[in-house]
Amino acid sequence: MCLVAFVVIPVSVRLALLPRIPVPQPAIQDEFSYLLAADTFASGRLTNEPHPMWVFFESVHIIQQPTYMSKYPPLTGLILALGQKVFAQPWIGILLSVGALCGAVGWALQGWLPPQWAFIGTTVAVLKVGILSYWSESYWGGTGAAIGGALLVGSVPRVLRRPGICTGIPAAVGVALLANSRPFEGLVLTTLALGYVVWRICRESVDSRSALVKLTRLAAPLAVVMIPVGSWMAYYNYRVTGNALLLPYIVHQRQYASAGLFLWNNPVPPPVYRHEALRRAWIDFDLDRKLFQHEHFAVTRALFYGSLVRFYLGLPLLAVVLAFVIGCAKTRRIAPALWLAVAFFVVLGGELEFNPHYAAPATALVYIVVAAALRSLRHWRWIALRARPVLFGAALLLIGSSLVWDLFQPEHQFLFDKREFKAERAKILDLLARIPGKKLVLVRYGPSHDVNREWVYNRADIDGPDIVWARSMGQRMDEELISYFKNRRVWFLYENGPAMLTSYDKPGN
Repeated sequence: MCLVAFVVIPVSVRLALLPRIPVPQPAIQDEFSYLLAADTFASGRLTNEPHPMWVFFESVHIIQQPTYMSKYPPLTGLILALGQKVFAQPWIGILLSVGALCGAVGWALQGWLPPQWAFIGTTVAVLKVGILSYWSESYWGGTGAAIGGALLVGSVPRVLRRPGICTGIPAAVGVALLANSRPFEGLVLTTLALGYVVWRICRESVDSRSALVKLTRLAAPLAVVMIPVGSWMAYYNYRVTGNALLLPYIVHQRQYASAGLFLWNNPVPPPVYRHEALRRAWIDFDLDRKLFQHEHFAVTRALFYGSLVRFYLGLPLLAVVLAFVIGCAKTRRIAPALWLAVAFFVVLGGELEFNPHYAAPATALVYIVVAAALRSLRHWRWIALRARPVLFGAALLLIGSSLVWDLFQPEHQFLFDKREFKAERAKILDLLARIPGKKLVLVRYGPSHDVNREWVYNRADIDGPDIVWARSMGQRMDEELISYFKNRRVWFLYENGPAMLTSYDKPGN
């Protein structure tokens, strides 16, 4: 019943808050990419044929060749597609996935901790990431990967106690979800978790035959799940990129990016860009930022790890964890989870840039350690027996108050605060919606344009919706696009700070 409550409560609370905090609107480039994937899947397709005029529609985090699709792994797009197809609102898919995440974290903690401490740890997780975090208030959070990580982490003690189908299937499902959401970080967690399980089995088995039997019971459910899932992943890659072993992310990286993703990657020569806005996004912004991160590695690691602490813990919880981490390391039942978490976050530091959703696979590990630290606080032997409940109650009150306070802070609800851009975009969309007929909006940016305020994104079926967004490429090429969309009224949007929308008859360019 507790697990059901952990699923239902965050969903119910968020729905109750809708009159005051409406359905979030996308603003980050990644969000539009995931929404493209959702629209594609909801339309019954794995990808989209390239548009005849595709060069006008290039944008950040999508590919136009060899097919038109999001660059990202498909899981978040499938979650959003569920919301779009069933509820006519992609965000409902995110909301349901947040509830599923809270339930999965509760299940994972029950495998590692006594029931009351699993309850406390999951409650903390619900308050910190399950209600009004940017995972629930955007379209690019980490719920899918966090669910996969929770299933894998929660399976570890269960598999060690009784390897078999019932304990192995959740682990296999977790691995499958990780592979389709955050492949690198998921591979790290999978290697660490399954490596630990194999080591324990080999170490504790009485002979090699016994170890082989247990390992077979572990491998069988993994094969049952991962063979069909792996085949589907290869087919998906083939449909999107034309190569079963080539990820859409890599295709996008080769077509647009110059900077590498990891500390050991060197920049490659920049590709030829057809739009100045894309050159600025991938060279002036992305490459310059990655070079700075490489040159100032220690400083940027501190900043990124600080963002993880703020998102997953906050200062009161961090203080408790640091105070009792040694005690957790000495606790036989909890120590493996602690060391798995430490190893995961150390490897994560090899990425030049990481945000809290990059660490989503380790969400359950974080709250296992949190619950264990709170348990150590409750039984702190340096405090008089009668004073322990008072100290623990005061600590819970402080932590709970800080968690509730954080819920309504902008830095908790938004990884990057784009409320100004959302308001501007909503104003333009409302203006266009009041104009009858179908529209083509040609977009041009000035020198003061912020590359993170991108207007050019479209639905999976570019020709279908009332509004089509395209990049202006000069009068001659623009006329070719206008001729293609001859039944649409043409508008011109110039953005050099504030956006100005005018009829194409008077573009002001």
